[in-house]
Amino acid sequence: SALNLARSEAINLRSPVTVCASNSAGNDCGTNNDFSNGLLVQSADGLIVKTQKPLDVLSVSVSGASTASAVVVFDSRGYVTASNSIGLCVDEDTDLAREIEISPVGRVMAREVNVCP
Repeated sequence: SALNLARSEAINLRSPVTVCASNSAGNDCGTNNDFSNGLLVQSADGLIVKTQKPLDVLSVSVSGASTASAVVVFDSRGYVTASNSIGLCVDEDTDLAREIEISPVGRVMAREVNVCP
């Protein structure tokens, strides 16, 4: 996943790495949590480590994000400054609703939820 890659890259580069919603050009983080253009894994010096096509989900909700456009920023130790939570829902089908949690030490966990975020 992009989150695990970002954490690994942050540790390897010994520098912060961000996972964010992509801008329309696909070359930088967008200005909000609109994932219709996909997402980026981006190093602190602006190098794009990975791009991912737009998520095929009805809704993406983010809580605990470090900045308005960042889903999560991993520091040089692979830690995040606060726990983050990302909700995903596919076609309003609650059977496909998931919540991805990122603990303060950077552990990524996914779980099923009963309600679309």
